[in-house]
Amino acid sequence: MRNGESKIMPFHRKNARVTPWLRFVLVLLWFSSWDFAEAQEEQRIVFDAFILQPAEWKLGPEMSMVQSANMLTIHAGNTDSGWVTPQYDMAFTPETLVDMEVKEVRDGRISAQVEWLQEGGEFLAAAPIFPPKGEAFSLMNQKLVELLPLTGEKPKRFRLKFWTEGKGCEAQFSRIFVHAPRLWRKENIRPLFSYEERVSLKADSGMEVRIQHGLLFARLRPLSESSSFVLKDIVPFDPQAALMLDIQTLDKGDIELHALCWDSRGQFLKELELLKEITQSGLYETAFTTFKFPPGTSKLSFKIWLLGKEASVRISGLHYGIAPPE
Repeated sequence: MRNGESKIMPFHRKNARVTPWLRFVLVLLWFSSWDFAEAQEEQRIVFDAFILQPAEWKLGPEMSMVQSANMLTIHAGNTDSGWVTPQYDMAFTPETLVDMEVKEVRDGRISAQVEWLQEGGEFLAAAPIFPPKGEAFSLMNQKLVELLPLTGEKPKRFRLKFWTEGKGCEAQFSRIFVHAPRLWRKENIRPLFSYEERVSLKADSGMEVRIQHGLLFARLRPLSESSSFVLKDIVPFDPQAALMLDIQTLDKGDIELHALCWDSRGQFLKELELLKEITQSGLYETAFTTFKFPPGTSKLSFKIWLLGKEASVRISGLHYGIAPPE
C-alpha cells in the first residue's frame, strides 16, 4: 500500500456483469446504432490557452499577458521583438488541428509559430502558423501536418510560440485552441462509458481534486510526494475492453492508472496496474487482453495515482469501450 492510499471498502450495487446475453445485446446495439454521422470522430482538446494560469506561460524580456474569461492580451513593452509561449508541449499526431482568432492588434504586428520537438522535448525546427499581421485575423482547422520540417525529421511533440514586432505592440486573442480526433488504436471499439466533467470522485488526504474548466484538475498537497483519487462510477468488466486516458497537461510528476476489480457481490478482489510512468500529456490507451484479471471479476472502478512533489495534472477524460466478438 502506497503512502496515503485510501482504504478500499466493499460496496453493494446491482450486479452489472457482462453476461453472454448482455454482450450479444450490446453488440447488436453497436451495429444498429453505428451510422456514418455517429462515426465522425469525436474531437478531443489538445490545448486551450484560456485554461492556463499566468504562471503557466513563459514570457520573453519586457513581455506581459493579461487574461480574462474570453480574451488573452499579449503586450510588448520596450522591445522591438518579443515572445510568449506556454510552458507545456503537446503530443503530435497527423490529425492535429489549430484554431486561432486575433481580435485586434495595436502598434505593431503579431505572428505565431509551431516549434517541433523530439520525444524528450529537444528542439528540432520551427515553422510559421501565420506570418506577422497587424490586423484582426482568424485561422480555423489548420493542419499541423502541413507544417512539418522539410528536413525529414519526424517530431513527436510540439509547442506554440507567439511573436510581437514593434515596441508597445498589443495583440488580443479570443481563441487559441488545438484539437484532434479521439481515435482508438484498438479496432472497432464502441465507447461504453466516459469519465468526464460530471465524474464522481474520492480523493486521498494528500490530493486536491476538482473540476475546472470542464477538466479534472488534480494536484498534490504540500509535503505530499504521492497520492491518489478514485473514480467512483462502476463499469461492467469485459475482457475485450480497452481504456483510454486523455491528459491535457502534466507538470512536475508522473501518472499511474489502476483498475479496482470487484466481484458480482461487490467484494474487492485486487488493484491492478494498467498504465504507469506517464510523464507527458497525450492520449494513452491500454487493452484488457494484455492483463490477467483475477477470477470472478465482474465490475471495475478506476484509481489514478499522481507521483512527484508539487505535481499537478489536467485530465480531459477517461474512456472505456468494448469491441464486438472476433
